[in-house]
Amino acid sequence: NIQAFGLDLGYPADLLTFMGVSPTDMTDGWEVLDGHVNIDGVVTIGGFNKDGFNATDQQNQNAVKLIDILFKVNENTEGIGDLWLFNLTDDLAQATCRPGRFCTSTESIRRLNAHDVPKVYSLAQNYPNPFNMATEIRYQLPEAGFVTVTIYNSVGHQIHLLVNQYHSAGKYAVHWDGKDDLGYDAPSGVYIYHIKTHKFIDSKKMTLIK
Repeated sequence: NIQAFGLDLGYPADLLTFMGVSPTDMTDGWEVLDGHVNIDGVVTIGGFNKDGFNATDQQNQNAVKLIDILFKVNENTEGIGDLWLFNLTDDLAQATCRPGRFCTSTESIRRLNAHDVPKVYSLAQNYPNPFNMATEIRYQLPEAGFVTVTIYNSVGHQIHLLVNQYHSAGKYAVHWDGKDDLGYDAPSGVYIYHIKTHKFIDSKKMTLIK
């Protein structure tokens, strides 16, 4: 029965500014859920609720998402950095944590018609499809929020984290050049692109032909 958790999250302060935390379905309504920067480049995050919840009651017993952590990219800054967890405390003996790499470059993402705010979420079919080395994926958001667009291969392995940032409400297009997270060309085949926000999840298939 998880009633509290705490952790320190390290981040490169030259690239990112900590903006705040928000609950997930698991922690919505908790008595305490907050994050504070006490040391430059380290945010201390914690949550508490006297009722808690039993992780084994969840549909996915392998992982429970407790919190969303929001950063913004510093102005006129691009680069690659790492986030890392330490001083993690919880009631799960099997919990593990590891660093995660990110890229702040947004050159491949563009907003379409800044004055046109859609009324519903949607994910469009990529174009062209099938494609040879380059394609465009369009999506729309009726409200602001954090957005991820991830490319997976046909067996569900992540190939490329295409979008991983906060968006204002609007219509967007992102370009995929057919490369994986390490910069290598992905082989021909069927791929799945998956969008996730706090309120919307969708996936579609696309085919890469060389």
